Amino acid sequence: MERAPFFLPMRDCPNRCVYCDQRAITGHAGSPEPRDVREALRGITEPTEVCFFGGSFTCQPLGRQRDYLELFPWDFIDTGVYKDYLVQEDQMADAAIPTADCRQAGCLDCGICIDFGVSLDVKEGKADATAG
Repeated sequence: MERAPFFLPMRDCPNRCVYCDQRAITGHAGSPEPRDVREALRGITEPTEVCFFGGSFTCQPLGRQRDYLELFPWDFIDTGVYKDYLVQEDQMADAAIPTADCRQAGCLDCGICIDFGVSLDVKEGKADATAG
């Protein structure tokens, strides 16, 4: 598996210890922002391990850790499902809100039917999805 390395040199460590101050040791003071990582990964089409190097990743505030770790894979892989729908589903999952079955509740505008030519056929309270 290919690797995509990103160097984050002790970005949020408040100390400058002589034995681990990676800014001084490596000469790298800046770190890529999550959007820079996302942009660098945009053209990758094969499975790739994203690696963050450079000190204690956990020194960063939890929100920033999450920004780096939760780069949406659907930004790089076309699943046929609209990104807005996946973001909404992610938020609903965090809130433990189940998603209704579109065959029963009606179209949820996810993109699958449109992108894959699926026709929903609802009959007598039961639904079948068929490729059109």
